[in-house]
Amino acid sequence: MQTKKHFVAMAQLLSELPDYKHRRHLAIMNADNFAKENPRFDKNRFFRACGLPQDIDEIDPRFK
Repeated sequence: MQTKKHFVAMAQLLSELPDYKHRRHLAIMNADNFAKENPRFDKNRFFRACGLPQDIDEIDPRFK
């Protein structure tokens, strides 16, 4: 099981990607997987840590 340390490390890596579309795509993919694995995973917090908008709806309409 992945822990907060894993989520923080991945968010740090993703936040350093210069291509916004690529960063967004990878953040969404990882968030989906993390949420399936850990019910306490907070997608909003993860996206903010990745340097993405705070509103999930701005990132991907699937999260409405």
